[in-house]
Order: sequence, then structure tokens, then C-alpha cells
Amino acid sequence: MEGLFDSQLLLPLVLSVVLVVGGIGIYGFRDLRRWSLRRAMAVAGLTFREGVRRRALYVVPLAMVATVLLVLLADPRDERQAISQAIRATLFASGLIAIVVPLILGCASFPREIESRVIFSIITKPVTRLELIVGKIAGLGGLVAVVLVAMGVFSSAVLLVLENRLIDTVERRLASGLADEGRRPYLQYVADRGLLGVDGPRSARDFQLYATAPDIAHGDDDVEPRFFGPNDYFAMVPFAMDPATAEELRSEAVAEGSTTSVSVLLRLDWKLLPGRLPPGSLPVGVQSLDALPPLQPPRVAIDLRTSDGDRFVTVQMIPNNAALLSMDGAAASWADTGSITLTSDAVERLLEVFAVTGEAVVGVWGLAGDYAYGITPDSVAIRITRNDGSIFELLPATGDNPRNAIRLETRYGRGGLGLRVGLDANDTPSPVGVFAFRDTPLGGADEGVGFLAVGDAEISESHLGNLALAAGRVRVRGITPDGTTSPWQTIFLDTGLPAFFELPVSITSAGDFDLQVQSQARGQIVSMSTSGVRAADAGGHVFVSIAKALLNQWLLGLLVATLAVVFGTFVNWPVALVLTIVAIGGRWVVERIGTQFDGRDAVQQIFQGEEDEGSAAAREVVERGYDVLSGTSSTVAKFLPDVAVFDAAPLASRRQVVPWSNVGDAVIQTVGYGLPVLSAGYVLLRRREVAA
Repeated sequence: MEGLFDSQLLLPLVLSVVLVVGGIGIYGFRDLRRWSLRRAMAVAGLTFREGVRRRALYVVPLAMVATVLLVLLADPRDERQAISQAIRATLFASGLIAIVVPLILGCASFPREIESRVIFSIITKPVTRLELIVGKIAGLGGLVAVVLVAMGVFSSAVLLVLENRLIDTVERRLASGLADEGRRPYLQYVADRGLLGVDGPRSARDFQLYATAPDIAHGDDDVEPRFFGPNDYFAMVPFAMDPATAEELRSEAVAEGSTTSVSVLLRLDWKLLPGRLPPGSLPVGVQSLDALPPLQPPRVAIDLRTSDGDRFVTVQMIPNNAALLSMDGAAASWADTGSITLTSDAVERLLEVFAVTGEAVVGVWGLAGDYAYGITPDSVAIRITRNDGSIFELLPATGDNPRNAIRLETRYGRGGLGLRVGLDANDTPSPVGVFAFRDTPLGGADEGVGFLAVGDAEISESHLGNLALAAGRVRVRGITPDGTTSPWQTIFLDTGLPAFFELPVSITSAGDFDLQVQSQARGQIVSMSTSGVRAADAGGHVFVSIAKALLNQWLLGLLVATLAVVFGTFVNWPVALVLTIVAIGGRWVVERIGTQFDGRDAVQQIFQGEEDEGSAAAREVVERGYDVLSGTSSTVAKFLPDVAVFDAAPLASRRQVVPWSNVGDAVIQTVGYGLPVLSAGYVLLRRREVAA
């Protein structure tokens, strides 16, 4: 659980404790000693009945009707998606009610009672201010609980009816023989196991593309070469540098007359691809080497990227960006290796990225198409030669997990990495996608463990006119660290439609295994991502995940009720409504703007091309203003609740297990922010005089 125990939230946590102890424990000690649960529950009952009297529960049947209409009008691609859409619709409706009901009733509670003078009849009774404010929050919490229970029962009934209807349709398709052969295993899985089980959080840890199928499942600390293909395939190698050191080097590099240089050193392994002829050999029928095209030596190029994968120096931006590798297959030392020297602009950009983020990535591309290129943690280095001749050298920042740190990827694919037949125009060999499952023991009494795979089958540019291409045909197999493999089996991946297959328990039971996937769909690019393969059945039920999602929504509703009631104690209800919305959504808005909007980049574009002194001064003023605004809003956001932790609906709608840690984070947010706000509201209510 992260919740409030994040180091960045230490100050808000301290302030929360001070507010609770000072407000209720010290200032409200007298009311705390007189505390009566019976009186607080009496206030809660009055608040609950007032909500019912104001027809707050009327929104429930309206939400139910809207949910049914959404389910009926939905156009799912398959049976699982139909269930997911129904779950998403019901949880969206219940979540909206859980926020709106306490928001409106809570903000208007005290202002309306003051206006109608009902408050006088309350404060003349032996009810403390603490019991009054706690009772109102509890009454609104009870109202939200009733609404969510009703929505939970309704959603369960909708899902059961929908599942029965869908399974009946599937069974008729299977019995009629009209089911497509590629879809039959999945449809049989649906008919046998139903649609309301959960998949569980058991997907692969990562997904990478190899030039050829590895003969073992590489371990996390395995430093043996892993081979990627030429041309459109590459390796991403991470590096780290202390930002202060990077800024010092950058200042030195951009100084007039600087001789600082940066080189990327490369000593990759390589091997001829299957089907390629080794130097000196002749194919059948060829009498002379002169009759063959010359075999190119292995060469590589680089680009530079941020840790997020965004390129800031492309391959084309580095002149003579081609390093010749040693022809013995592996360079023995850096003295034998190829190297690429960066231009002054590339040096400045690289050191600037290090100075800002402390991280950068070198992308390594194979240029000669006859080879697969093997990379290890010792294959790439960055050498910085300073003005005084001293050398600063960086090795890859792989930690204790080089397999996952150095990634093998491709430029193909949308929404993932693209598998296709062939590494080049000769269509031989085909690259292999490798899904790594670690610490994931799967199996039981059954002989096989079911998996669901989802991919995106895209017709490649050279085959756009071929309308006969349909689902992407791929083959899969499992492999363990000791080299035990299962037989290859064929599945069909159509865009957005899941495919079902099984692996033997002997492959999955130990928990560490790889799933290898190879395309057999000529003319197509089949894109897959890390979450594209997961265990089919976690043995649980989706209703448990829905219940946890509803519990999170109730906790959010309770927090909204607390904020609304407290703000309503000292301002009128429209202002309280605005303040509550800002408090609930402020942090989310600030974080989304921070991740999706680069203010400094926008300023640069506004003043682009204006180099006069006045424009430079104006740009500096705007940039400083943006920095102040950004810093202030980020600081304020740390003191606001993180509503994202309450949202378990995406997991539930994807039919995955909602972990209890998710509910725990929601409890921490509710208690951590609700108690200090309640304490502040209690102090304000005690100090406020109700004018006649």
C-alpha cells in the first residue's frame, strides 16, 4: 500500500495528525468525553430519512434503466467483451451516484438547516457538535451504502441473465458446426467454464522480440547474448547518470572552445541467420564465389532516447553512424570494438536529458541483413572524454535484472510489438516474441493450464489489396529455464478477439517459464503487448471483484460526504459544491495536465523564430511564471486526496482480481484525508455562532 505513506506526502501526513490531535483530541476533549454513539446514530438516522424524503433514492431506478439500455445498445466483438461492457456500465452508474448523492445532500445540509432554522431545534438538545457532524456524515454514508447495495444486486442479476443468453448462443454455434475452426477452442472454453470467472493478475512480466527462438527461458540475471534481428529490429540499452554530474559535463561541453567528446562503444556478438551462407561456402549448383553477391560484414547503428522511449537523436542525425563489428563473432575488449562518435548537438542533447531525468537509452540497430545481433550487459558503453583528457565511462544500468532492462523490440506494430513472417524481404527466418512469466506457478489437478491471447492483426502495406487475409495465424509453445519445451500449437489472433490454448502443467508448475510466439500469417503484422497473454482462469468469481469495486466507491462516497458537510458548515451550498469538486478532482487534474502538457515546450513554440532581446526577456518571464504556477499547483495537489486509488472498475470490468491492497489504499485515503477534514469542520462548527 502506498496511500499516505509515500515519502513525498510526509508533510501532509504530519499536518493531518496535528489537525486530528489538536482539533478533536485537545480542542474537542470535552465533547470527546461526552461522546454518545446513540446520539450520533440518531442524527445519522435523521440525515438518512431527510435524504430519502428528498427523493435521493429515485436516481437508482433511473440508473438501472440507463444501464440496461447501454447493455442492449452495446456492440461487443465477442462474449467476454459483452460481459466486460455490462460490468463497466453498471460500475460507472453506481460510481456516479456514489459521488453525486453525498455531494449535493452534504453541501446543502447545514446551509438548508440554518436557513430553515431547523438547526435551532437540534442544538438545543444535548447533542455535541462532534456528534452532530459525525452523525450527518454517517447518515450520508448509509444512504450511499443502500444505493450501492441495490446497484450491486441489480448488476449481478444483469450479468447472470446476460451470461446465460451468451452461453446458449455459443453452444448452439458449436452444435451446428458453423463455428470458425480458429475460434472453436475459445468457444468451447466459454461453454465449459462460463463467462463470470476472473483471469487474475497473472499476465507476463514482459514481452520482447528475438531474431530466432531461444533454446531456454533466460533468467533475470542471465548475461548470455540475446539476439535481435537486423533492419527494423533493435535493442534498447538503459544508462543512468547523476543529474548534477550531467549538468556539469553539459556546461563544459557547450562552452566555447570545448573539446569534450562522447562516443558510444559497441562490441556485440553476431551470428548468421538461418538460411544464410557462411563466408567461403557455396550453394548447390554454384561453381564460384564470384557468382554470389558479396556478404556484408556485420554493422550496427545507434539512436538516443529518453527513458520513456522518445527519440531525441535519430539514426540519421549522426554522420557515419555505422560501427563495424569484429568478424570473429565477439570482440574480446573495447580495443577491438566499433565506436560511434556523437556530434556536438547530440552530445548536448544527451547530457541535457541526463541532467533533467538522470536516465537515457541507447537504441542499437543491426544494419547488415544477414545477421542476428547478440547483446549482453557488456555490449554497449558510453565514453565521455573531457577537456583535460580524463575519461568518464558509463556501463548499462541493468541492476540485477539485465534480461528485463535491455529490451529487444521492433518498429512494427500498433499498440504493441509487431510479429510478421520473416525478418526481411526474403521472409526467412521469422522473429519470435517471448513472453516471460516469472514467479507465476500455474497448474492444479488438470493436465493443462489454459491461456487467453489477444492480438491485433494488421495487413502489411505490401498486401493491402489481399482481402482474403483474416485472422493472424501464429504458433505458440512454452519453454523452461532447463530447455524443456511443449510442442508448437497453432492459434488464430483476430483483432480484439481472444484465442484460447493450453500449456502442459510440466511447463508452468514451477512458475518460471517463457511463452514463445511466432507469426505464420504471411502478409500480416500481428501486434501483441505484455498484457496480451494471461492465465485464463484464476479460480475466482467476478462478483467478488465487483463487490470490492463497490466497496471502493462507498469509501469515495464517504470521503465526498465528509468534504461536502464540512464545507457546508462555513459557506453557502453553491460555494461548498465548488470547493468539494475542486478538493476531490484537483489532484487528478493537476497530475493529468503535468503528464500530458509540456508548458515549457509550448512557450518555446510561441516564441519560436523571435530572437530579439525583448522576445527573449518576455519568454523568460513566461517560463518563470509557468514554473511558479506548475510548482504551486503540484505542491497544493500533494495535500489533496488521490481519487485514482478508488477506481477498481477497470480491473473488475476486465474480469481480473481486484487485490485487497487496492481496497486498503482506498481506506488509507478515506481515513487519512477524512479525519483531518472532519476535525477542521468540527472546530469551525463549534466556533460558528448561528445568527437568528
